[in-house]
Amino acid sequence: MRKIGKTGGIIVGLCIMFILGSWYAGRVNYLERQEETELARQHIQKKGYSGKQWNKEMTEDEEGFFQEHVMGAWSFSERIITLEEGDTYTSNFSEQGIKELQNIWIVLHEDVTHISGYRWDTLSEPEDMYLFAAYGGNASVRYPAYHIDYNVDEKRIALRDIYADGGVYYAPFPEECELVHVVYDLGFDTEEYPSIDTVYWADDLYVDPEDPDVLYLNFGGLWKLEREFDTYGPSGKSAIG
Repeated sequence: MRKIGKTGGIIVGLCIMFILGSWYAGRVNYLERQEETELARQHIQKKGYSGKQWNKEMTEDEEGFFQEHVMGAWSFSERIITLEEGDTYTSNFSEQGIKELQNIWIVLHEDVTHISGYRWDTLSEPEDMYLFAAYGGNASVRYPAYHIDYNVDEKRIALRDIYADGGVYYAPFPEECELVHVVYDLGFDTEEYPSIDTVYWADDLYVDPEDPDVLYLNFGGLWKLEREFDTYGPSGKSAIG
């Protein structure tokens, strides 16, 4: 029995080391991408671009749609689509992670996307920390360039899955409604700066045009987000108090 217990302890230890090693490697890669991205931003700023110029391709109606349905502060409500589990690794946040994500806010504005309420100890499980970073949790953006797509196949939503073949998992949207797809990037050539072709914080959203107070986020499964007081508004509140 002692030998079995010792062997089990070694296996658990190796698993923990693998998870932490994967997280550290992802963090190092993320820091390298951030450095290259910052160089690209400096290059763009020298050319005199601004956030509004990057979104200049939006029509007046699209700008109004974006202001009504996307801009503001959002909190995680519930995960409505869970990714299919693989044989070895899980692409999904744990039940504990689901509860802890509800303490985090997503703030979306014309000139910035950022996270509010997140600290180093917000997520308690190493697996959830790794998934949070892998799905863009550490990649807030200045001057996002938003794009709106009205042609959505609600029966085949493409969700990121870091362990799936091709990195994508397809699933039908679980409710009866028409969706609008909203994404953003940095607004310039990814061939010139390949490191910026990556995952950013809350960069893949679905909008229900009938409900301006709900968003759906592609973030290790599909999440329902609920509108909160705008943290930039005069009567806004903090996500952490």
